[in-house]
Amino acid sequence: FDFSELELFLGGCPEIDVEDWRSNTEETSREFALPGNTDWFWEIVGSWSHEQRAKFLQFVTGTSQVPLGGFSKLAGHLGEVKKFELKWVQYNATTFRYPRGHTCFNRLDIPAYPSMEEMKLCVEAVLNIDVENLRFGLE
Repeated sequence: FDFSELELFLGGCPEIDVEDWRSNTEETSREFALPGNTDWFWEIVGSWSHEQRAKFLQFVTGTSQVPLGGFSKLAGHLGEVKKFELKWVQYNATTFRYPRGHTCFNRLDIPAYPSMEEMKLCVEAVLNIDVENLRFGLE
């Protein structure tokens, strides 16, 4: 290894490629998703800075780094390859408004928001959470 290869091996990829992320994502509970939900989600993530994407990735996976080899090499809590998962859930403005990250499973439980504006507001709210010191919304 040279220095740059070692840095990549230890720290992962320096950039977060949204297309790679999307193509290595499994969607579950699609029966709850509304038309446009998937595209809205990726449009929102694609509009973020690298720092925002890294923080969101950490909220869902427990790490802000993409593994060497990209999202196809994302590991679960037991070290096995575990794709990023978008699990659609029924939206409820009172009891289930914000997304939940399940870091052991690389899963985001995301409500099927009725509009892109509502999705953006609620998804971006997790960017304001100090995930290093507070585990709100994480399981």
